[in-house]
Amino acid sequence: LIDHLRSQKILSGPVSAPYWYLGMQSAVDAASLARNSEVALYNGGSNRCGYCSMPGKTCRTEFSMDSRFMTASDYQSLIDRGWRRSGTYMYKPDNRSTCCPNWTIRLFVPNFIMSKRQKKVLRQFQHYIKFGTRAELTSEPTPASPCTTDNSSEIAMISYLRCAVQQVLRDNLLPSDVPFSIKSSQKHLICNVSMVVMSHLKRHCIQVSQDLHQLGLQIAEALSRFDLHDMKTGIPIKVDSDSKGFVHFSAETDLVLPKIHPRKQQTGQRRTDSPSEPVVRFSTQIVPSRFTTEAFLLYQKYQVAVHHDPLSKLTEDQYTYFLCETPLAQEQSADPGVIFGSFHVEYRFNGTLVAVSVIDILPRCVSSVYFFYDPEFSFLSLGVYSALHEISLVPDSRLLPDLKYYYLGFYIQNCPKMLYKRQFSPSELLCPEHFTWHSIEACIPLLNLNKYVVFSHHLEHSVDRKSDDGNDSEDSSASVDDVKLLLSNQEYRFSDFKKQARIALLPKIQQFFDCVGPRLATKRLIIFDI
Repeated sequence: LIDHLRSQKILSGPVSAPYWYLGMQSAVDAASLARNSEVALYNGGSNRCGYCSMPGKTCRTEFSMDSRFMTASDYQSLIDRGWRRSGTYMYKPDNRSTCCPNWTIRLFVPNFIMSKRQKKVLRQFQHYIKFGTRAELTSEPTPASPCTTDNSSEIAMISYLRCAVQQVLRDNLLPSDVPFSIKSSQKHLICNVSMVVMSHLKRHCIQVSQDLHQLGLQIAEALSRFDLHDMKTGIPIKVDSDSKGFVHFSAETDLVLPKIHPRKQQTGQRRTDSPSEPVVRFSTQIVPSRFTTEAFLLYQKYQVAVHHDPLSKLTEDQYTYFLCETPLAQEQSADPGVIFGSFHVEYRFNGTLVAVSVIDILPRCVSSVYFFYDPEFSFLSLGVYSALHEISLVPDSRLLPDLKYYYLGFYIQNCPKMLYKRQFSPSELLCPEHFTWHSIEACIPLLNLNKYVVFSHHLEHSVDRKSDDGNDSEDSSASVDDVKLLLSNQEYRFSDFKKQARIALLPKIQQFFDCVGPRLATKRLIIFDI
């Protein structure tokens, strides 16, 4: 992929591996890495499932913990036992009882072969970079036609503002499911929410103490506290109300400026104006996991337009905790060009941020954490392209012979949005009890019959790479008494506790021991809060 992008002048700058960094802090020294990874224990729990969203269905966590410091090798061992992280929060799904079991999935990169669909996405991306047009892939190259407008920018902005209005209605105990509209008018967007709410209240014989003008002012004042921004320029949005109760959204520049995209090319004509240099300047850069306003505004835009999240929940603190904070220290690997830790991969068109991959680079893998992008470029299938790009970040280094996997997070059999992960071949699923890896082609028929499967009970031949997975070196002599705890900066073992304290803490300590494994529980992790 890298060689192809370079030859086609699609990717500018150095692209040989995950070796380029901006503002990189020095990797931690050996003394820091010698310290134990520090965790605070939580109980398991349940919440509404975000995958099936079925009434009464819950997503259950077997165990969870928060970490304020963790080495890359310790986290690698955790994800090879079915764990994942969200910021500094780490959790292990309870696949036996959850409604949608989460299966750890990884790709063996040396054997990766792109599918027809992935090759098509790459060609579409290449076409857009070269010509600045949306490709219609036919057997014949075709020329561009005159430009037309694309209203995806306006749709994304209106979706963004609708979420804000609905949140204000809920906060003020007003009906939020009323069919209000937001329409474009010159340099403004106008919302009729006040009229629709007033009509709804009167129709249901609810006494209203305000007139339309007062209600519009109340809603506008509440919206102004949301710190709304133009989703294209980042310019603050001004919210006010007129005497008729209409809510107006405006900015210093045009609030809605639909992006110009050339029309799809007409078939049957050959392109004759192929540019010598790409029309769109595409670049990527790996930076340490960090907060930037530019990325935060892009994240807000993506979450509102794609996942329909309420704007009130998409705060700077929520974004920082979810995608910027990390317990992983930056560690220098055996290869001078590779640093372990948490990073953001920024994708830019002509210098403008259009997508961000959140990844962890670990001793045996590049692990995908999250990806968000500008919805205006959804026609490029950036989710698939970003996965291909992240796969290319797995270095072919003789100094790091174990770093040859790409972890795609969790695979969920009954979730249509997750089916694309099966297209990255050859992929493997993790056995939930014996932590062996099995070909996904062999696992799918079992998952079609049963929601929960112990793959090693049914599949005799697992993927023969256990020697580099680290879970075959557990200390069988270790016990829960050897678990380490940090109290008042003093290290203790669980066996040091008095009987009464041991009885009270034993259930949680035992579950911790079982979920992380004897080696991590007694040799590498230390509990600083329980």
